[in-house]
Amino acid sequence: MLHRLRNDLNVVALGLSLLKRQLERDASAETRDMLRRIELAAQRCAKAVAATEPR
Repeated sequence: MLHRLRNDLNVVALGLSLLKRQLERDASAETRDMLRRIELAAQRCAKAVAATEPR
């Protein structure tokens, strides 16, 4: 289950990276701020998943 969630988070991170690259020049400050907030949320989720995985 955690493996699939980690894979999903990787897809989200990649999608955000591509979207950010496409919108960075033309996006409004509000859109750039929202992308930054989404990236931070995805990073927090990835850290939470990593913390629950057995080592």
